[in-house]
Amino acid sequence: MTPQRGRSLATGPLALLLAVLALLVTAGWPVREDLANDAWRSVASARSLGLFVLAFAAGASLRSHPRQDLLHLLVAAVVTMPFEVAAHRGGAWQDPLAWSLGYAAALAWSVYGVTWALRAAVRRVGGGRFAVALSLPVAWTLLWFVDLELGAPVVLAWVTPFIPSWTAAILAFAVSVTTGLVAFGSASGPSGDTAGGAP
Repeated sequence: MTPQRGRSLATGPLALLLAVLALLVTAGWPVREDLANDAWRSVASARSLGLFVLAFAAGASLRSHPRQDLLHLLVAAVVTMPFEVAAHRGGAWQDPLAWSLGYAAALAWSVYGVTWALRAAVRRVGGGRFAVALSLPVAWTLLWFVDLELGAPVVLAWVTPFIPSWTAAILAFAVSVTTGLVAFGSASGPSGDTAGGAP
């Protein structure tokens, strides 16, 4: 993958996410000063889910660049924060903003790490592109289903920003840290691919 191609993959979807967040902030902003701002929930859901999708797509790619991908996700988490902060301001929200901001960022790295490991496992047993494309969405759908059954959400990106829990915090931050240590602490990922990309 050329540097130009890598930048286009990183900036195109991110630009779309920023445009969606800007639209949601504008649409939810009150028309009068005496009305509460009700944009935050939709913005928080869109931001968390958007980061989830970016992380999933990067982790599922057969030509992923772990270190570069994680840095891109970190940038995406940071540049989308002002939209959520702006949407939260002026609203009668009891939900802690710090939790939502931090959870979405940790979830992005966690989703990347889990998807990256699942993709590597499928490739290790001889699965090709079709097997990867089929198995990863199925695996995440099963994880979502299990999450729904267990109670407090952990990986439901569009819900968890409003439901802080120690379980979600511990898992998201533990997996994100593990992902970072694997990606930046060694020259190879879980599949034995070099950090510069899978063969």
